[in-house]
Parts: sequence; structure tokens; C-alpha cells
Amino acid sequence: MEIKTIPIQIHDNQRKNTLDEMSMGGFQPKGRVRIFSRDVRKKENKPKLEVDSNNLIVYRGRNWLMQRAFNKDLTNRTGWKDRFISWLAIGTGGSLASPLEPTAPELHNYQLGSHGTINAGDNYVIAGTKEYRKFDAEYPKLLSDPDVDNSLLPTGCIANDPYDGVDYKCDKFLIGLVKVTLLSEEGNGGTGVGDYQDISEAGLYTCRSNSLTPSTPYVESDMQLFARVCFSTIRKTIDRELIFTWYIYF
Repeated sequence: MEIKTIPIQIHDNQRKNTLDEMSMGGFQPKGRVRIFSRDVRKKENKPKLEVDSNNLIVYRGRNWLMQRAFNKDLTNRTGWKDRFISWLAIGTGGSLASPLEPTAPELHNYQLGSHGTINAGDNYVIAGTKEYRKFDAEYPKLLSDPDVDNSLLPTGCIANDPYDGVDYKCDKFLIGLVKVTLLSEEGNGGTGVGDYQDISEAGLYTCRSNSLTPSTPYVESDMQLFARVCFSTIRKTIDRELIFTWYIYF
């Protein structure tokens, strides 16, 4: 059986989009998503770029970030300051008009357009009726240089992508990297050979814990959307693995 891997790389440049270019004229902060495909039978092959798109930190994500930074709850969002980014979810509602025409995320989004399923394996949890995938082992990673030479700031920095070895220019020297690998049996909409799921969106979520076995079962309100990305539909089957790499620049 042929198994294909499609890595999905999501770049979220917070500094550039929430500070340098933000305006009252309807500009929405967005990051960058790059989708590659690769046949895992030929691991030496360089991944092929399939999609280059955007993602967005939503209002609830910014709301949480402010509370976390100042260690202070808002009156209508108590307990959020103790959360952290800890789960990824996939969805099928990111390209409703056409599989090749993704819908732009909106700042007011508080959930995915249509929450998808993981439905297999031991690396996901259920909160309410929705499923969330745990990050890969050893992620997130914090990539930083505490002794950066200030003379380099005008020209920016170069970050080496740990997946494909390509250098990318970034705005800052603090980078959070999340990686999630959906294995061949995960995210197919079922467990049968012919089952599939048309994935067209994904989201990072904050939560009170990243444990697969919390002392208190998760409820839906435990999971709050931090950022959402929509992309052209990818049909997930047992023949494919998907690799999501999500960068957050500070």
C-alpha cells in the first residue's frame, strides 16, 4: 500500500502583522502556510510545494496572549492566564465554496468552520464532542539566541527549517515551533480502508493542560482557539501522513 506524506508548514509572524502593518482599515494579521507533498517511499526526495497560503491569530488568541503576558484575567475570561498553547485540531470547513478556494479566517472565529476527527491512535483527546491532537514528542520547541548582535537587527535573521533544511528570513530571533504528525491511520474519517476526510483547515488551541489523561476530563470550554488556517482541500486517507509544522515568531 502506498503511503504519502504531506508536510504542512504554518508560519505565524506575529511581530510583522500585529505591530508593523496593523491599521484600522480592515487589515487582518496573517501568517504564512506552506504545504508540501512527498512520497514516503522515497525519503531522499525533496518535498514538493503544493500550497502557499495564510493563517490568522484570532481575537480569542490575542485575548489569551495579553492575559498570559500580564498574568491577569479579564472579568469575562477567568482562568485564561494559566492556559498555554497545547493542542491542534483539523477541520473540513475551510473551503466550502470550492475545494480549491479556501475561505479566509476571520478575527472573530472562535472555532473551526467544521471540526474534523482524529478517530484513531493514542495521541488525541475528546473535549465535549470534539477531538484534539497532541503535539509530537519534544514539541513545542523554542528556538532563540539570547546573545544576538544588535547590528544584525536591521537585516533580520535567517531561520533554518528543521524539516526540509531550507533557510527562511524572519523578523525576530525568538521562534516557537510546533509539529504534529497525523499518522496514516489518523484523521481519515473512519477506520476502514476506503475511508477518507477532506481536510481544509486547522487550528492551534490553548488549554489548561496537555495531558492525554487529565485528572479532570476535558470539556469543550477548556479548548480555546488561538490561531486558524484554511487551505485548499487535502484528502486524508490511510495512504497518507500529514505533517504540520507551525511557526510563531516574536
